[in-house]
Amino acid sequence: MKKGVLFLALLMVFSFGGCTNDDEDIEDVLTQGTWKVGYINEGNDEDTSLFYGYVFTFLPDGTVTVDRPNIAQAPGTWNEHDDNTRLELDFGQSGLLERLNEDWFVDYVEDTEVGLHEAGKPYNQLRLDQR
Repeated sequence: MKKGVLFLALLMVFSFGGCTNDDEDIEDVLTQGTWKVGYINEGNDEDTSLFYGYVFTFLPDGTVTVDRPNIAQAPGTWNEHDDNTRLELDFGQSGLLERLNEDWFVDYVEDTEVGLHEAGKPYNQLRLDQR
């Protein structure tokens, strides 16, 4: 009986440990390649399609560039806080990009995906996908 319980406990630890890579440093991941908005939800409004074609490049100096075909580059800043638990984005008063201006809480960090939610508003979610 004890062996069965121990086996189940170990199985659960390894199963949950394989879902996300929380040991990944958000700065190391974001500064590799380019990114897109894979999903964004504010309240009950899923608005991912509004960001179609936007390409984000996170640079190690804390700046982020945003390119979109036929539209001038929009600069912004990003900053990781509290040991990978928060990601601050600031695009100033940049129209649609203003919607990303938040101090986001990090849900998970993987090599090709970062999941975030807004403080105090768990239904406001943002997922960045590597392109």
